[in-house]
Amino acid sequence: MTVYQFKLSTTAVANQVELIRVRQDDDESQIFRATIFEDGKVKNLSGVSAEFNMVDAQHHIVVDAARIVDATNGIVEYQLRKEAMLSVGRCNAYFSFKSNKEAVYSTKDFNYNIIWSALSSPMHQGCDYVWTASDLIDSLKDWIEHAMGDFDDWFESVKEILASIDPGGVILNELLASRKSEPFGIEHKTLQARVNFTDAVLKPLDDAEHSLDIEKFEPMFVGNLATFRNAVLQAFNIDSATSQYYASQSNSQTPEGFVISHISPNGSKLLSKMEVQNGGHGTNFGIERESDRVYIWTIIRTNTGIQKLIRVPYKENSVLTYDSSLKDYTPETLNNIYFTPVVDMVNGYMLIRRGDGLCELRDLSDIKSGVDKVLYKTQIPKNENNDERPMQGAVSHNTTLYWYSGWSTNAIRVLKYDMKTGKLLATRDFDLPNETGSNFTDNYREPEGLAYYVNPFTGKESLLMGITSGGMQKRYNMIYAIHQRGAQEHFDSIRAISAQNYAITRGDGRAHSTPDGLKKLSDLRNPGEYYLTTTIVDSLSDIPSPQFSGSGMFVKNMAGEQHYNLRQIITRFSYSRKNFTMERSLNLDGSFGSWTVHNSQSNVVEYLAPEKYKNMLTNVGIAGEYYITTPSSTAFMDHPEKGVAGWWLKVSSGDLSGSFVQKLTRNSNDYIRSYQRIVSGASSGVWVKFQDAKTQTYVDIPLSGEAKSGDLRVANNGNQIIIRGKVDAPAEESVYATLPKGFRPNYAWETTVSVAGTTGVRKIAIRTDGTIYFSGIIANNVDKVTLLNMNLVVPIN
Repeated sequence: MTVYQFKLSTTAVANQVELIRVRQDDDESQIFRATIFEDGKVKNLSGVSAEFNMVDAQHHIVVDAARIVDATNGIVEYQLRKEAMLSVGRCNAYFSFKSNKEAVYSTKDFNYNIIWSALSSPMHQGCDYVWTASDLIDSLKDWIEHAMGDFDDWFESVKEILASIDPGGVILNELLASRKSEPFGIEHKTLQARVNFTDAVLKPLDDAEHSLDIEKFEPMFVGNLATFRNAVLQAFNIDSATSQYYASQSNSQTPEGFVISHISPNGSKLLSKMEVQNGGHGTNFGIERESDRVYIWTIIRTNTGIQKLIRVPYKENSVLTYDSSLKDYTPETLNNIYFTPVVDMVNGYMLIRRGDGLCELRDLSDIKSGVDKVLYKTQIPKNENNDERPMQGAVSHNTTLYWYSGWSTNAIRVLKYDMKTGKLLATRDFDLPNETGSNFTDNYREPEGLAYYVNPFTGKESLLMGITSGGMQKRYNMIYAIHQRGAQEHFDSIRAISAQNYAITRGDGRAHSTPDGLKKLSDLRNPGEYYLTTTIVDSLSDIPSPQFSGSGMFVKNMAGEQHYNLRQIITRFSYSRKNFTMERSLNLDGSFGSWTVHNSQSNVVEYLAPEKYKNMLTNVGIAGEYYITTPSSTAFMDHPEKGVAGWWLKVSSGDLSGSFVQKLTRNSNDYIRSYQRIVSGASSGVWVKFQDAKTQTYVDIPLSGEAKSGDLRVANNGNQIIIRGKVDAPAEESVYATLPKGFRPNYAWETTVSVAGTTGVRKIAIRTDGTIYFSGIIANNVDKVTLLNMNLVVPIN
């Protein structure tokens, strides 16, 4: 009897059963013996009956009774009958279980292959008797040994048999022709040589297709991990049911715990987080899916420092602290030994990675049941588990162990062990591809985390390696992998789901060029970033401001809304002038909204060139602040004060009718003057001088007659004449002072000033020729008036 033993699950996405080949006609001698699991635990088969169900390559269906040989340990077997071996080819099969003649559950499918037997070959179909090659050889030997004739005589005696086997020699000719290998131009001496040659060609192809050779296969970039913390990665797992990541990082607290980041399948989106306080560094942890829930296997320490192995459901955005109600799954032999767990969900194992480098493989169901049983052990040498080369990840798949070690300053290394024998199978130092082709960001890369993934749909396998790059406070976590052929496609497909498939820029990071023949900015409607040369800018008919002419321009068409309407932003590109930016709304049909100016401040002024505005300030209607040089002020025909100085021009936003305010301010160190007007379309109001001032320099005021000064002085600020000081003037009405030229009003001014010595005032008049006329006194006691308090502000206009 040949017994094929394997594991089947009623809940896993797919079963991992090695290739089974059964020769046709070997019925009643082939036994399938399966151990049934549910949610990673052995399924108790008590109280049910079992059936074997299969569909062969010709779509024949067989349902036959199977035998439960050990209900408690979930073992069922089926002895293949002839009906289950009718057709050569691949068969899909599964076990189902009934209670009271009703199906209650079944396993996921597994496959086996039926291959030809000599007697089932179509070569002899329809013959009454089958001669084997040995029959014919024995017949020839008999003729020779008994001297019954030569070969011709023998051939004559069996030619009818040969003719019945191969009428016309067709099969013989086919066999002879099969020794030729046309693609390689080789004719082999024997058919066996041809078969050996073909096997030698196919063997490396089969290895490349189905093996996971860590020493030869190229490491591939899988994606980034959007972990919660800006810190190095510690460990990660993939939930095969959802392709989502669970990644750990230290929480940098005392006592130390770690944070688990729950991340989208493409690695780019943080979905949630869970903190495990006092859970250690997070160097290893395991996940286990049970129906629609994910459980975390990890260690945690009690308030007194005792380590416990726990299994808890992952809870989004929660904090886990030790509680005495948490069940401790620690095997007795691991008490007082530091270790971390890793779960092999596909094969139902738990890897225990001890601090001393000893790795133990245990059955996950034993851990749950409290059975302290080690299946296999492998000791990692100290030179791969020390301060210079620390452990950075450990994972197992079936009975194969992968060990990850290294530091930011030495080699990234993976060791592969057979845990059944403890034999080292392979060693690989990895030089991983990176952003520049020579160094990672900030010349920093540290190996962090190892995971094994089996695609539940294709069965393709991947060994995934975590890498942290970037300096302090700039950490960046990435995933690389060694794949079986075709396994990378799964990750590429997932990453493409949320990838930016629309090219905002060119692939080399430069802006798109505009299509030839572009006449208007409003015709450039596709989202993206574009660069327009000076020649193109000057050729466009809808440039909003002459300030853009003579320079290149960046155009940024923002992502559109649901109807593809978007924001169009244009920015002048110049090294000698400041950035000048405007934007508007642009519709898919080419219609657009009003231009808006982005307010910007710079040490470089925005110069106005008169010729770009037809020498009229009226044509400067784009809101903003500009500068007009002295020569340019002369060129502007509607400038109120040409050729005397430079001027700032400030243009306000417009009202609903398009009217706006223009304000001119003179540029002078000792003289400031401002004009303002309103511009409405092609017409404009008159310039109004509303502010005129210069530096207040005081000079003495000459007195006349019998007046005496008490420091009487005057200043001109451009708008006003300011008189300060005291004067002793006789009571008679007369001119007692004259203002110097440059300090005189354009209109006569009358006012009063207060008197000293008593309460009262005295009237004065300031005339356009600068004379100050002192007239009558109104006081309580005129004889006691001593001085006049000259504190006056007189408008020039």
